[in-house]
Amino acid sequence: MSTASPSAPTSDEEGTPINVREALRGLLTHADATVGILVFLLHRLARSHAILLSRVMPEFGDTEMLVLGGLLISGPPHRLSPTSLAESVLQTPGGMTKTLQRLEDQGLVHRVRDSSDRRALLVELTPAGHKTARDCLETIIGTHTRMLAGMDHDEVEQLVRMLRKLLNLVEPAIDVKASGDTMF
Repeated sequence: MSTASPSAPTSDEEGTPINVREALRGLLTHADATVGILVFLLHRLARSHAILLSRVMPEFGDTEMLVLGGLLISGPPHRLSPTSLAESVLQTPGGMTKTLQRLEDQGLVHRVRDSSDRRALLVELTPAGHKTARDCLETIIGTHTRMLAGMDHDEVEQLVRMLRKLLNLVEPAIDVKASGDTMF
């Protein structure tokens, strides 16, 4: 009677496939291999998130959802400058113009004169935009809450702190203007 030997583990304690970690360690120092795994995980997470958003809210792109959400959470009168919105969602001014035009064509936002500077325009949610933004936010947060059910509240808070710290290190390195009024 032969005893089956336990199969060799296929991933390490963090869940990274051993062959990937070992391949990276063969090419890089230990610290660089860990950063390499982080880069791959962040990319995979970003792609997975984009796929998820396209499935739960197929009528909007991720930038449109971020703009609607940003206007909603800005509080009454749910109005921000196009520049502030563009900086918050990492979009060029030209890209933001196109995004706002699509949202305006759908009746979700409109542009209003800034009362403190009549030369400037602000973007404001319409009543339909307010409802749509609220529905999007509830759908997206609800979906993510269910997905994160395997993490307790403290783990989610820790993850938020670590991701903010990472953004604070990454964005200056790529010359992203970090303004004080970014929404997240």
